Amino acid sequence: MNWVTLTYEPWMPIGADKAKQDFAAIAEKHAYHPLIIDRASQTVDLNLIQKNDLLIHQYPSYLGDAWELDFLQNVQRIGARFGLMIHDFEPLRILDQQSNRAAWQLLAAADFLVVHNSAMAAVMLKANSTVFQLGLFDYLTDTNSSTSRLPETLAYAGSLTKASWLKDYSLNLPLEVFGRVPRKWSLANKDQVNFHEALSPEIIAQSLESHWGLVWDTNTKKAGYQNYEKINSPHKLSLYLAADIPVIVWQQAAIAEIVLQNHIGITIDNLHDISEQIKNAEIDFHKLKHFSNKIRSGYFTTTVLEKIDKLA
Repeated sequence: MNWVTLTYEPWMPIGADKAKQDFAAIAEKHAYHPLIIDRASQTVDLNLIQKNDLLIHQYPSYLGDAWELDFLQNVQRIGARFGLMIHDFEPLRILDQQSNRAAWQLLAAADFLVVHNSAMAAVMLKANSTVFQLGLFDYLTDTNSSTSRLPETLAYAGSLTKASWLKDYSLNLPLEVFGRVPRKWSLANKDQVNFHEALSPEIIAQSLESHWGLVWDTNTKKAGYQNYEKINSPHKLSLYLAADIPVIVWQQAAIAEIVLQNHIGITIDNLHDISEQIKNAEIDFHKLKHFSNKIRSGYFTTTVLEKIDKLA
């Protein structure tokens, strides 16, 4: 029997669990059964797992890597195979996590890893020789928008703690921002910026029509958010593509290649490049719709699960 974990944490911000929920929902369509981890009680029912079962664990569950490692060892002790689906890997993103040996030990102990892309695979192969690449996160939604002309405004959605550049935004381009503004921020005189509360995953996908989707993080004293983009496939990119809007990404990001090769957006070195770049943008709207359909239908998760099944 095949299993996929899903962490139960009802207090999480709106949309924070969307990537994990979608991965689990798509896996269920492919004969994977949900194994619920209760984050409040830090419990999971291992009595459900039997010898020769296959479990894909969506990591991290944010219960600490000591808990994660104990969970892995208990599953393998039963005789089941244990794969890690990496959503985020904090030792490569959060500065004070860089010495976290337990996280790397967890990668090495797993039977296989599912990572974002080839850049992340190159890093993770140092810990585990069996690595599958997801490519892009899927984003399940009934939204069926269609873009056929270049937008003139920008949109940014997600955690604003990674977007401190908003405090200094000065471009002469209207920007729609979706997310909770940190309490300590001062955003006076931001006439070009329109802030919205965090919206449900379905509603936000409908609210992005006729915008460029901006993927842009800022390094902080505690985190290398922008540096992490060199190996990351951001979930917000999938949101934008599911909404069928062209994207703007950092030219050093791991996702830059797929954006440029398929003409579904533009790349920039800094935010001040945007105005000039969008004037000369050449977007393949047919390709953009193609990616939108793939992401909304669960193509990337389905593909990687089929590869895992073949290995089994």
